[in-house]
Amino acid sequence: ASAGFTALPGVVKSPLDGTLSVTWIKASAYPGTYVTGYSVETSETLSGTWTAETVGGNVTVTGNDVKYTFPTGGPARKFVRLKVTGP
Repeated sequence: ASAGFTALPGVVKSPLDGTLSVTWIKASAYPGTYVTGYSVETSETLSGTWTAETVGGNVTVTGNDVKYTFPTGGPARKFVRLKVTGP
């Protein structure tokens, strides 16, 4: 709803332990909450079933940051998306 540039999130590798994660930044004025307004979903294929992830597992919400940390030792391929359903 505003002009300007917003960078797309990308996968980042931690220099400390090598874990991979992706972080989305939500607008501070966005009234939605996790599960009812937005959620992180994962799938092993783009055309397969998407599974909603719970906060506290691989998902953390800190302030305006919504972060998914990929599990170590998991499948060789995992897709992740932020699904926004409304405030």
